This record gives sequence, C-alpha cells and structure tokens, in this order.
Amino acid sequence: MAIYRFSMKHGSRANGTSAAAHCNYILREQRYNYGAHELIHSESGNLPEWATDAEDFWDAADYFEAVNARLYTEFEIALPRELTTQQQIRLVKDFVQAEIGDRHPYTLAIQQPQAQDGKPNPHVHVMFTSRSLADGIEREREVFFKRANSHHPEQGGAPKDRQWMTKERLLDLRESWATHANVGLKRAGQEAVIDHRSLEAQGIDRPAEPKLSPYESMLWKQGIHSEKVEELLLIRELVELEKRQAVNIRPLAKMIMC
Repeated sequence: MAIYRFSMKHGSRANGTSAAAHCNYILREQRYNYGAHELIHSESGNLPEWATDAEDFWDAADYFEAVNARLYTEFEIALPRELTTQQQIRLVKDFVQAEIGDRHPYTLAIQQPQAQDGKPNPHVHVMFTSRSLADGIEREREVFFKRANSHHPEQGGAPKDRQWMTKERLLDLRESWATHANVGLKRAGQEAVIDHRSLEAQGIDRPAEPKLSPYESMLWKQGIHSEKVEELLLIRELVELEKRQAVNIRPLAKMIMC
C-alpha cells in the first residue's frame, strides 16, 4: 500500500500567519532558499490580472484582508514514491484541476526532501484563497479582498466559498485524492494503492503512526530516539513485514488455484 497522508490547514492573521511568507516557504525563496534543492516543481494559477506573480498576490492578501481573516487554505499531501516526478506532477495537476479548477487563485509546490528512513519524501503544498472567481467580475487589488456585496457584487470583494470550512468537504477531498492517486498508480503500471479510510474502517488491527513534533524529528535526525520514534519504527517494521508476507502469499495462492 502506498503512503497516504492528506491534511488541510488554514492560515490567518489571528494566529500571526503571513500568506506571503508561507508562499516563500513552500517555493523555497528568500530566507527559505536553503531548501531550494528540495523543490522539484511549482506553479500558480487563476491569479487576477493585477497580480504580477504569486508573491505579489499573497502579499496583497496580507495587506488587504480583514484583521482576523483567513488568508489561505492549504493542502499538504504525500505523493506516491512509486511514481516518477513527471507522473507525480501530472497527478497533482489533475487533482487541482478537479477540486480547485478555475475558481480560486492558488500556488502549489512539489518538494522532495529526504525522509527519516533515508528515502525520498515527495509531497505537495497547495495554498489557495477561498475567495471565488466564479462570478467572473474583474476586481482591482484594493477591492478583491473586501467584504462581498450581495446586492452590488461589483462594488464588493470576491465572495468566500464557505464549503472549505466544513468537515464534509475535507472527507470528500480525501476520497477524491485517493481516487486520483490510484488512477495515477494504475496508469503507471503500479500495483500499490492508497486507502483514504481510517485503519479501523479498513479492518486493519494496527495503530496509526504517532505524529512527531519538529523537536522530536530534529532529534531523530541526530540519532536520538524518543518513545514516539521507537513506536513509529516498530509500526513501520510491522508494515514491512506484512508487505513481505503478502508478496510471498501471492504466488502461493496462484499455485493453489492452478
């Protein structure tokens, strides 16, 4: 089974977040360029005509959005290691087209740092504004982030799509990603699949991997194992054992059928 990790986050002024800084972070630009070698693909789409580039758009969001407003929503998704870089890019593009389409300005970045197990850890960040372009009205920079005006839409900002705030939407997105990823894996001739359901729903009697704090991850890189790291390593060892057993059982089953 391919690695499955899908999270949706929100950045807002209320928690001190900067959209422009986060854009620079995922694109590995400015003070984050020490990780430029990890970036393997990036692009932005649906930017208004007034935006010269992604940083300009997100800088405007920082400046013009309301004091406690949500600046952006972000998907962070693990990409199947079984796919090549070009296959991963196609998978991400297909998913973004299906779920964001031409409705929201977005910036995406595919990164491939080294995972704790020494293997590549390909994943994608997709940050976008929930402000919708669906009404087709061209708005200037100063107007785009204003409160929407239902009576005179051209005088107000781009309306926010509230569906991005619901749990149901997140569950739908996770299922959609699993479907897209499995199509991509099958298209590439891979047998691996991902399942968006919980381990319990899949009938797997195994605990989920514990989430490590940045500090615990840093110590792990230095060779210091906390209790959570030991638990995580044990779970991964069990997963690998299950995979090896499945590989051995498959040819045996074919022989029995013959």
